[in-house]
Amino acid sequence: MKLLSDKSKAALQAIPHAGMPATRHALPGWSPASFLRFTCTSQQLHVQEGQAWMKAEQLSYEDGRLSVERFEGQLPMATYQQAVADAQSMSAGQTMFFLEQCTSLLSMLLSSPGPRDRQRD
Repeated sequence: MKLLSDKSKAALQAIPHAGMPATRHALPGWSPASFLRFTCTSQQLHVQEGQAWMKAEQLSYEDGRLSVERFEGQLPMATYQQAVADAQSMSAGQTMFFLEQCTSLLSMLLSSPGPRDRQRD
């Protein structure tokens, strides 16, 4: 899983001292276990004094090794604005999907005959 797109990486490389090097740490004493894997990713974007900043961290456990990648740096405002627009679009899409499912369920419940409406033989 990528923390940053290639476009964002190129934008960060153009800024001097934009990022910190990634660090990896192994957890000693564990034997490789191919049946257990996980990845946890965290990204924070914020604007401070007219500048966009990003903090990203990814923890992975695979083959008995725990690795951590961290990044902190400044982004161009256009990249920040695009990330915010993408997040809002995705949230709106998920909300629309949920509401469509609720509408379908509600229409089925309202159109089915109730116990009083059924004819008795």
